[in-house]
Amino acid sequence: MILQVLSAWGLLIMANDKPGGAIRTGVQHHFVHGLRFDTMWSYQVQSLDGGKNWTRLSLEAGADPDGMTLDPEGAMWCVRCCASVLAQRPVPLKRLHKMLYGRCDVAHVAAALAALLPGFDVHMENGLNRALLQDTSQLVQAGGSMLLRLERAGAKHQQPPSWMWVVGVELRNSERGVSGMFGIDQPTQTSALLLIGRDLLPSWASGYGAKAICDEDGTWSVRGVDAQTWQGVVSCAVRICPR
Repeated sequence: MILQVLSAWGLLIMANDKPGGAIRTGVQHHFVHGLRFDTMWSYQVQSLDGGKNWTRLSLEAGADPDGMTLDPEGAMWCVRCCASVLAQRPVPLKRLHKMLYGRCDVAHVAAALAALLPGFDVHMENGLNRALLQDTSQLVQAGGSMLLRLERAGAKHQQPPSWMWVVGVELRNSERGVSGMFGIDQPTQTSALLLIGRDLLPSWASGYGAKAICDEDGTWSVRGVDAQTWQGVVSCAVRICPR
C-alpha cells in the first residue's frame, strides 16, 4: 500500500499494489482550497497587509447559538463555513442572520453566497446527477465548492432534510489510468462527494464526515466515518465557482 498525504494542497493519494509492483487501483481525495485539518480544522485568511495565515474554522453547532432555532436544516452553518473558507475571511453571524433569518430555501442560500462571495459565480441546480458529479472535481480543483440539500430516502422515522457542504471529492482511476505525480496512476473518475454538515461532523483530524456515492437510480448512498450508512436524495444544490 502506498500512501501520500499533502495537507497544504488538500490532496490525499492511496494506491493498492498488484503483485510485481504494478499499480492496480488509485484513490485521491481533493479538498477545497485553503482548508487544513491536520489537527483542528483551520482555513487560510488574508490579512490587511496582504499576508496570509491560518485561523481555526469552528465546526461546532454552538458557534451560532441561534442557529438550531432559525435554521433547522443547517443551511446557515454550511454557508458560514463555506463562505469563510472561499472568501478567506470570517463571515459575521449578524450579517448571516439578516440574509437567511428563517429563509433557508435554495434561492435564499444562493443569494446569500452570491453576496458573501462577489468574486464567484453561484448557480442553483435542481438535484444532482452523474454528469454534475463528474464536473464537481473540476469545480473543486478550480477553487470552488458546492452546497447541497440531502433528504433521507426510505427512513423508518421521518427526519428533516439537511444541508451539506461539499469539502472535497474522491477520484478513482479507470482501468487504463494515466501516470501522474509520484509515478502512480492518475485517477480520472469522480466516485464520491466528501461532505460535512452541522449534524455530520468529521471525526478527529478527518477531512470529511461522510462520502456520498451516486447510485444508478439517482439515489445517493451516504457512508459516514462512524460506519453509519443510509440512502438519500439530493433535492437541490448550489454550485460556487471562481470567476
